[in-house]
Amino acid sequence: MNVDAYIGALIIAVALTSVGQLLFKSGAKRPRGFSWHTAAAIVTLMIVTMLTTYAMRGVTLSAYTAWSGLAYPLTVFGSAVVLGERPTARVWSGVVVIASGVAIFSI
Repeated sequence: MNVDAYIGALIIAVALTSVGQLLFKSGAKRPRGFSWHTAAAIVTLMIVTMLTTYAMRGVTLSAYTAWSGLAYPLTVFGSAVVLGERPTARVWSGVVVIASGVAIFSI
């Protein structure tokens, strides 16, 4: 199998993990308990599970673990852009540390 397909699944899984978290947060803001945001988040994370399983066929666990860490910075960016949250300097510092770790691992 082509390694690019596994890497593509990994990238999509990481991005969808962030989307799922943003949907959960949006659903939690609703006055009633369960909303379409929450349902969409659950479906999104089910898709992430399938993509993760597929990606792990062709990507080492150490690579997957390192790259999956990018879901946290993506979620911070998404919360700032989509939800209007204002991350603190401490949070941005964490984003830099995580992104640096993935960059170092990828060398």
